Amino acid sequence: MKVDVLSAEQVAERSARFKARSDPKVWRNDFELAEQAGRGTALFFWHEPNEGAPLGAFSWLCPGCGSWHYGQIGEKPVSGWDAPRWVNSGTPARPTLTPSLGCGGWKHGTCPEGHYWLRDGELERI
Repeated sequence: MKVDVLSAEQVAERSARFKARSDPKVWRNDFELAEQAGRGTALFFWHEPNEGAPLGAFSWLCPGCGSWHYGQIGEKPVSGWDAPRWVNSGTPARPTLTPSLGCGGWKHGTCPEGHYWLRDGELERI
């Protein structure tokens, strides 16, 4: 599945659109999955470096369950759930991240499709 890399302005616009939705009973995950179905792509955006993430960070939308997940960029890839770090060997527009991306729902068994490689701007389910 192709990944759309969003700008900070696009992320703010999406948040505003969710807050302004016509049915306040719609959960964020359901909103994201419905939008994804119409768009046909997964979403990703970069966070600027800061004190907690000096090399930067990213957020990605799990296409399996519609939940957003946060990850930090590191100097070396570190697998695992406790303090993972990713390295981008691609470009900002077409990221290639190591290690793989795992949705928290996948870890807990509530998202059977939540484990992916992100290669050259494409999510590939593992």
